[in-house]
Amino acid sequence: MKRLDEELKQIVSGIIYVRLRSIAEIIVNRKTESIEIGHRNKLIGLRADKCNRVPTQPMLDPVTNLSIYNLTYDEHTALINGLNHVYPSTRFDQSKFICNIEYFYSRLINFRTSYRHYESKHASEIVRHELTSLQLGVAAEVREAANSYRKVADSELKRTVMQNRKTFGILRSLAKNKDIIITRPDKGRGVVVMDRSDYMQKMNAILDDRSYFSLIDDDPTLVNENRLIHLLLDLKREGFISDSEYSLARPTGSRPARIYGLPKLHKQDCPLRPVMSATKTVSYGLGKMLTNRLNHLRTSRSLTSQKLDTTIYRKPTYTGLLIKWDSFVPLSYKKACIVSMVQRALAVCSTYALLSQEFQTIREIGQKNDYPSSFIDTRIGIGLGNYLKKLTTSNEAVAGCAKQRMYVEIPYTGTSSKMLKNKLSRISIKHRPDLEVCFFERPSPPVQIFFNVKDPIPKHLQANIIYSIQCSDCGDAYVGKTERQGIRRLWEHGAPISLFSQKPFLPSEHTGPHDHPIQHQNQHQATNVTNKETKTTRKRKRTKADPNTETKTIRRSSRILDQQNTTTRQHEAITTASADKRVENAVTEPAIITSLSAPFQHEKQHGHHMNWAGFKILSSDANSFKLLIQESLVIKAYAPKLNKTTHSVPLIIFPEDLPKNILPSPYNHASKTSNNM
Repeated sequence: MKRLDEELKQIVSGIIYVRLRSIAEIIVNRKTESIEIGHRNKLIGLRADKCNRVPTQPMLDPVTNLSIYNLTYDEHTALINGLNHVYPSTRFDQSKFICNIEYFYSRLINFRTSYRHYESKHASEIVRHELTSLQLGVAAEVREAANSYRKVADSELKRTVMQNRKTFGILRSLAKNKDIIITRPDKGRGVVVMDRSDYMQKMNAILDDRSYFSLIDDDPTLVNENRLIHLLLDLKREGFISDSEYSLARPTGSRPARIYGLPKLHKQDCPLRPVMSATKTVSYGLGKMLTNRLNHLRTSRSLTSQKLDTTIYRKPTYTGLLIKWDSFVPLSYKKACIVSMVQRALAVCSTYALLSQEFQTIREIGQKNDYPSSFIDTRIGIGLGNYLKKLTTSNEAVAGCAKQRMYVEIPYTGTSSKMLKNKLSRISIKHRPDLEVCFFERPSPPVQIFFNVKDPIPKHLQANIIYSIQCSDCGDAYVGKTERQGIRRLWEHGAPISLFSQKPFLPSEHTGPHDHPIQHQNQHQATNVTNKETKTTRKRKRTKADPNTETKTIRRSSRILDQQNTTTRQHEAITTASADKRVENAVTEPAIITSLSAPFQHEKQHGHHMNWAGFKILSSDANSFKLLIQESLVIKAYAPKLNKTTHSVPLIIFPEDLPKNILPSPYNHASKTSNNM
């Protein structure tokens, strides 16, 4: 180093030498600091893993048995960790992992390929997607990181699953016991075992109160959804709500609300508190929009001349149950359990004496859940340090320095998940330094998944799904996806309007301008449709598919080529993409068949009958892009004849097929077997 330093002095001038020396020192100091921080974090993690736990606190027993069924010791042990406890998954979900990686790649490099270019090609022709050298390089790096993770994660899960196989068997046997219901209490975390007859009797007593509940003949979900969309469109046109508020409040794929009861253990006879699950209901988005708009009404200023001492109050029903330390969840989940209590203590406790008492209570709660004492003290110290830092420094954001955030889900399988997260982070920093990628690890489902007390959603009202329809005569199947209710998509395919006894519109909305009943969709005639707002009548003419089209050599169904070659037909037939827009223009119109739909063409050309009532739901996902990837995986694996396509979206990272035993089958096994015979 001295020789190189002397040579550098002779080669460059003194000013340049001093400048180079200062730059080198800055680089070395930054590198040294990052290495020291990394070693310190590793040492803290090693201490947390190897430190001795304090077994002085008694173990929690949150299980309350209100039934006549006597739990065995093994059954009690399986439930003692609570319904939020997570055990390692029995298998690695390959399809979901592929969806997450493809989604990460497409958003990382803004990959928006015109994948529709293959639709007019012959089925025997190889499809090549045009990718740049940068896109190919990033794809190779992401694929290498993903493949190495898949191998390690699969082996990790195989080792951990063997340890909990007996527990899974006990939980399944408890879930199959129809005489009991296992749920959580009304207050706090815990496990309550009730007799099913007692639960049903108490819930029926609540629902029999006609001042709060009333019986209805039909499910009004679809009708209310159409009405709300119509109302929101009027409000947007008149300027009462903005486009962003309309997008937030507009319902899509709504489902009926579901009610269930939670036992009140602190009251006599343990009555049930009714809970209405309103997620994804018709007015769910509207409520979020109104909350944002009326938020100013919540804020009020008040002054007091008296000083009050405040601290945390916990009810007698508080069990102290947290996510156990041995629960198979990321470390960030366990940190959040302690950090949330620390932040609440800092916000509520008014004196340092009360704050010290609350910190001691937090230590006792954590130790009862088998948390290491050093881990708890570290979280308390970090939380207190951040709180004091906020009091002395201002958090003014620097203009122009905010990065766009992207959230990516990766499965949690142990230490391999952290390795994958680090590799993908390096790839994102290398190619997109302007983007802040936030990876969150998704653990396996908790024990609660075995004991669901909510009523199942009818399959025809489920949304964001991959579905399949099979022919009852020949056994051919069609695979599709929809972000709306499944019944809406089936109507567009040609299903009878009376399917599942579901009325899509009000009786008054099934009549034309002269009170004549509107004809059923299967009658391909001109139909008069009236818009009640504009009082105008327009005539829509149904078109028929060209029977001379050679669909065997086309990669997509004939509706694609008809749309490409004939521009006028786009205004004559309702396609899948325009179905969502039609409800915005006239919500009172009945569901109209897409006359070029593959299942409808199959029925018309061959005289067969599709098994509409027996349609299958293969998978579901709230993300529209991941939904397309899952649809592509099923189509590539099973190649259903009625699809006439190889995939819905190109798979760049994993272009190969997944084995059929990993993916759900689009066929009804009984009919498929008989058809093959």
